[in-house]
Amino acid sequence: MSTFDDNTTRIYGLDSLISEVPNLLGFVPADSLVLLCFEHAGENPASAPVTVRTDLPPAENCQALVAYLVPQVFSKVQAEFVIALVVGSDQGEQRGLIDALEADSHWHGIELHAMWTPALRAGNKWICYQDAACAGYVHDTSASPLAAATAAAGFHTYGSREEIAETIAPASDAERDEVQRQLEEWLFRTGPAESLREAAAPVFNAMERLRAGEPLETDQIVAALGALNGDVRVRDLMFTIHDTVSAQLWTILLRKAPDAYVPNVAVLSAAGAQLRGDGGLANIAVERALAASPTHPLAIMLDQVLQFPPQELRRIIDDVASKPDLQLD
Repeated sequence: MSTFDDNTTRIYGLDSLISEVPNLLGFVPADSLVLLCFEHAGENPASAPVTVRTDLPPAENCQALVAYLVPQVFSKVQAEFVIALVVGSDQGEQRGLIDALEADSHWHGIELHAMWTPALRAGNKWICYQDAACAGYVHDTSASPLAAATAAAGFHTYGSREEIAETIAPASDAERDEVQRQLEEWLFRTGPAESLREAAAPVFNAMERLRAGEPLETDQIVAALGALNGDVRVRDLMFTIHDTVSAQLWTILLRKAPDAYVPNVAVLSAAGAQLRGDGGLANIAVERALAASPTHPLAIMLDQVLQFPPQELRRIIDDVASKPDLQLD
């Protein structure tokens, strides 16, 4: 799920709305069902919507996907009007998916407008499922006001979901093996910290180095990973820090982390991305956490919370931040 919190950004007309989907998601989707969810019904909704993307399902799984999406997504964002966009495949092949989606949406009191396009490339035609006279073309929105606003907020629109995944993909086995070796040494020689401030110092030190524009050495990466995984309070404290420097650090640590150290860093990356409105990265980071540890409690929780707008995650983090044991002395 992706959102954009700039209330001054407006999108007018179906051509523009469909064309802006890559800017709303942060990447160009392919073979996808994209749902643009609006709180209020209307012919021409203008404000940027909550945007949900999922892979196109096999025909036999259409009803199961719809049964999950409608109550779990639409009602949670309190949508009254949803635009469903099928990207890729064949228009006719996805008719069953749209029929099921339309039926369940109607039952929940949600107005649905559905269309199809072979790919979100400028010049491609989009076609409506419900009205043969409703059609249009995808425009180039690389320089649109929304693209400018997302770029100003520090976001990059990727060419595919795979490009996002590559930004946090594991480094080489040799690099991660060396980090693992040094982590074992670090854990052996590092005793219990006397305070949370002392326990979290390696993470704060790494952030300060990045803030100064200096690269991290392997021993600093090792110390930060050890601190995040050695004391659960350090990890929880880091949920309350979500700026560009912390995002940079989580990316570096995710690439270098041995498998056992991935989940705690991945959930921090996911939470920060979601709060920045970067739902694409948030979902991919949670996937990495769950791949490394399918039963990781925070990864499971975030997998559910990412279905909500960022305000829900902010509320949870505010609760975490108020815990007495997370106050730095």
